[in-house]
Amino acid sequence: MSRKEKVQKENTRRVEQLEHLVEAHTRTERHLEQYSNIAAEDQKQHAKELQRKRENQIHNLEHILVTGQHNNEFDE
Repeated sequence: MSRKEKVQKENTRRVEQLEHLVEAHTRTERHLEQYSNIAAEDQKQHAKELQRKRENQIHNLEHILVTGQHNNEFDE
């Protein structure tokens, strides 16, 4: 497999991962809005922390796809 093919395959995987993260983030955000009045405070805090991690992962994947370089700025 050539270097170009390898990069294309990695980018395809990254786009799929990005789509999954954005969908999960959107679903969780919707659930937080709909059920915040009945959820326990620790559940809401856990969901917010999970959202923060997803946002970091989304930004990191976007950076890699745009620049081709990994950026530790978004690591936890």
